[in-house]
Amino acid sequence: MIKYISVVMIFLFFGSYSNSSFAQKKFEKENCLKQNDVPLNPLNFIDSLSFNDKVKWYLEEGLEKKSIEAKFKRNGKNTS
Repeated sequence: MIKYISVVMIFLFFGSYSNSSFAQKKFEKENCLKQNDVPLNPLNFIDSLSFNDKVKWYLEEGLEKKSIEAKFKRNGKNTS
């Protein structure tokens, strides 16, 4: 029984150690954009969907890229 517990403890110890060494590094930052600052292509696309609700625009910055995100409510649920 003690041998079984020792083996389990060893697996738990090394399992928790290896997970932290292979973890991804993530950086993400969102900044609000005014509708005037949004490029024409995404603005036209969202306008073509004819939402009745207000659309909020965000500039999303990651480690390797930047993107523009539109957030709004549709059928009572938050959508982006």
